[in-house]
Amino acid sequence: MFLSIEAQMSPGQDLGYLLHKHPDHYYQGKSPVGQVHILYPEVTATTAQVLLLLEVDPVAGVRQKRGHTLGMDQYVNDRPFVAGSLLSVALAQHLASALNGHSRERPERVQAAIPLKLTLSAVASRGGPELFKTLFEPLGYRWQIQRHPYAEGLAEHDMESPYYTLVLEHCLPLQRALQHLYILLPVLDRYKHYYYNQAEVDKLLRHGEGWLATHPAYKTITYRYLSHRPSLAQEALAQLAPELLDENETVTAGEAQLEAPLSLNKQRIAQVIEDVNHWQIQDPSVKRLVDLGCGEGQILQALINESQISDIIGVDVSPHELERAERRLKLDRMPEYQQRRLTLYQSSALYVDERLMGADILILVEVIEHLETYQLERLSRVIFGELKARRLWISTPNREYNVLFSMPTDTLRHHDHRFEWTRTEFSQWCQTQATRYGYQVRFGGIGPEDETHGQPTQYAKFEVNP
Repeated sequence: MFLSIEAQMSPGQDLGYLLHKHPDHYYQGKSPVGQVHILYPEVTATTAQVLLLLEVDPVAGVRQKRGHTLGMDQYVNDRPFVAGSLLSVALAQHLASALNGHSRERPERVQAAIPLKLTLSAVASRGGPELFKTLFEPLGYRWQIQRHPYAEGLAEHDMESPYYTLVLEHCLPLQRALQHLYILLPVLDRYKHYYYNQAEVDKLLRHGEGWLATHPAYKTITYRYLSHRPSLAQEALAQLAPELLDENETVTAGEAQLEAPLSLNKQRIAQVIEDVNHWQIQDPSVKRLVDLGCGEGQILQALINESQISDIIGVDVSPHELERAERRLKLDRMPEYQQRRLTLYQSSALYVDERLMGADILILVEVIEHLETYQLERLSRVIFGELKARRLWISTPNREYNVLFSMPTDTLRHHDHRFEWTRTEFSQWCQTQATRYGYQVRFGGIGPEDETHGQPTQYAKFEVNP
């Protein structure tokens, strides 16, 4: 991935003073996941162009993680696909003086507006092309994008690439432009390659000072930058713009807080355990279960303690969630006979992982709504058509019930939800998959039932046609 900065300024060499990188020199440095190269293709009396190239080494990135033993993620991992997050870190490491507004030789240039053209070669927008408009137009940028298509085989499966070349033009101080990129690249991507903590709140507030509080999408930016961690986002918003934080913010910040009075998470887990145990009583050969999107392992913990399943596999795309699951399950202190029942894998519901083939039961609890709608075709092809589990258990929020949470009609229960379905929409999707892949499907609900709006959680149980 590369970032090109073209500046119209006289003399062009002054760009080197702002970046603390001499135009006649070539720079090479290390990043946590590879190499960074900085060079100047052009410097004239009135213009200058600098290139920052980020060369990602995914294997080296994983090897730096002490004690991480999840096997194949040294060779199959998310590093090349979170390039926005990686470039953001590279900016902070290798253009720190410009990002922080320091220039010993040209301090008067730091706050001076400069006509800039910024070109980024491969930006992920996990929110579609309209997200560029939402983020950059209020800041005054003119922008252009060009989508990078997936390989032909993936295109045949109706998968749209989220990767674009992005060109931004504006007249503003270089520091401010770098601050925008530093924050908005991870926001576009929605993912980071490192752990979120208090330091991320401080970075957001420091580099968002002077522009973020007045941005019309400041809440979206805050939640996506902090990976939809409600506690961190609440802290950031309270400091960023307390006068804009409405009194219901703590209620709508996260799905867990919203549903807590109904104990929906406990009810979902109880329903999973009940149905798993019922399936095993019906068919004693049921031995192998995959929890796809296991998160921090709450369902795995219940399965270990309350079921007779002998081979339990927890799968999540996030290594951090799997590490949290290890701590919750106390794997290092679990009796050996229990350890033999449980395996954790880093993998994705959108890819065929042969380790998951042949499961007796596959469960996806509150998972599908976190995917983009264009990814659902791929998901169904993987979980129904390729993994070929004999039984599947899938739950998702019932959008019709949201009105009983006193939510605005245009909001979702969780900031990371890409959609929420009505009962009819969920039923139609499930019936389509059942017909296409040879399953029978039955539906149920979880939580208090309203005569008009149904129950807050809806779920479907699939079984292979006899």
